[in-house]
Amino acid sequence: EKDWSKLFGGSDIEGGGEVLKTVKLTGNEIDRMILSDVEFEDGGNIDEFGKGEFYVEKEEVDGWVFWL
Repeated sequence: EKDWSKLFGGSDIEGGGEVLKTVKLTGNEIDRMILSDVEFEDGGNIDEFGKGEFYVEKEEVDGWVFWL
C-alpha cells in the first residue's frame, strides 16, 4: 500500500486498503467503484481493488488526457 502522507505531506491520509480495513473488507470484495475524480487520493488507489469495475465521468478523464 502506498504511503501517501510521505509523498504529499500530512498525517491523516489513508489509502483505500486502510479505509476498507476499518469496515472489514478487502479490495477484492468490491465489485464497483465510482471515482469522484482521478487525482492521487482517488485514482491513485485503484491498484488496491483488483477485480472491480471503475466508473468516472467522461469529462474528468478528458480533462486529464488533455495534460498528457
